[in-house]
Amino acid sequence: MGALGHPARSPPGRLGTGLGAHRGPPVRLGTGLGDWPALVRALKKIDFQGPISFHSEYSGEVVDTVVDLCRIDVRFFENFWNATD
Repeated sequence: MGALGHPARSPPGRLGTGLGAHRGPPVRLGTGLGDWPALVRALKKIDFQGPISFHSEYSGEVVDTVVDLCRIDVRFFENFWNATD
């Protein structure tokens, strides 16, 4: 189960059809359907102390731009982490 009580991935043989299935082109962090405040509240509720990792996909961008966009993604998540009780 995922942090919010939902399956973490699609069932075997049904790739891309389960909860959380990707159904469109990648979008920048904060512009998609993710409920970031709810995720952060759930992590804090269980007193999560581990590392946090997320995948930033910025194909077609030059390397310096990708690095800048990834830094923006980290700040985006940190803002929720620091603001959510």
